[in-house]
Amino acid sequence: MPVPLKAGIPSAEALAGMRRCLEDLLAALPPGQRRLDVTVSDALARSWIVERVPGLSTPQEVAALAESQMQDIYGDSMEAAGLWTVRVDATPFAEQWPAIALPKALLELLFELAAGKAWSVGQVTTRFVAGVNARHGNPFRRPGAEVFSLESSDGLTIAVRDTSQWRALRTHPPLALLGTELSAMLRRDCLAAGLQAENCRHEKLTRKVSNGKDLRLDFAPARRESSFRVGLGSAMLALVVAASWSLTGDTEAGPPPYQAALPSVEEIRAINAAVDELNFPWGQVLGLVESRIDGSQRITRFEADARAGRLSFQGEARDSSAVLMLPARLQADALVAEARVLSQGPANPAENGGFPIRFTLEVSLQGGSGE
Repeated sequence: MPVPLKAGIPSAEALAGMRRCLEDLLAALPPGQRRLDVTVSDALARSWIVERVPGLSTPQEVAALAESQMQDIYGDSMEAAGLWTVRVDATPFAEQWPAIALPKALLELLFELAAGKAWSVGQVTTRFVAGVNARHGNPFRRPGAEVFSLESSDGLTIAVRDTSQWRALRTHPPLALLGTELSAMLRRDCLAAGLQAENCRHEKLTRKVSNGKDLRLDFAPARRESSFRVGLGSAMLALVVAASWSLTGDTEAGPPPYQAALPSVEEIRAINAAVDELNFPWGQVLGLVESRIDGSQRITRFEADARAGRLSFQGEARDSSAVLMLPARLQADALVAEARVLSQGPANPAENGGFPIRFTLEVSLQGGSGE
């Protein structure tokens, strides 16, 4: 591009140069209805962890909290903060949520170009989010602390997750500019999150695009779900930028000052316990049970622990194979972190009614504490 994009709000000159480049690129594509998926360099984004506070009940309140904490971290005025679009992955039960912000002017340009072609916009995510969602998880791996890294010529993004809680998310200057090794940066970010790097599984992410939902941080405009399945071509567009960094820039901000004003740990836990009871995703859970239980099983008892994000089932099945297949069927849903059979045995022959196997099943939901 004539004027490379840099970290922060792009200048009018840089946006004009990007417009010309993208218009030339889109004009070279064959005609037809297409879906535009955009992967943006993390160097253009702001990434941080939102500290949850008690009493949030609507997406608007979550967004307002994230924007307020972004202002504290990056030292924005109200006007400067309004130049960014923020997305938060507000997972139920979690005490910390990953958040990413992109310049509004950049998003508006992309949406305008797509509208000019009458194309739909599928996904607009950062490279890191795309990399996390492209992972292939191991269903037999025990949950634990993980540290993810994504290296590119314009930045290094590191995120730390402890079980199902995101503890850190930050984009640094590239290693070549930092003058250090990846292992040193991993140790630094793990320590800042209260963990030892040696105790964390490290995974290097690749720059792939996927429809996974491990991180729900998509900047595409809201759209209605169609009842028709339409085959659309997909124009994959990656914004490659030459970002200039300063070691004392925005991405090196320290802990936000608002943390000192939070209630005590005991107060937060007590209030969050009550909030979790109210915010428990009953609709999703009941839909999960309805869709995964078929005629070969029946549920006789169901309990939910909202605070721990855990479900307990007791039921009966026509045979042992119908029981053993249940965990895999439940774990196929994005809501479920783990499902396991605790016990199974013969039911009372006089009362089984064609369901001779009795079983107990436990399900842990994504974001649950497991306590």
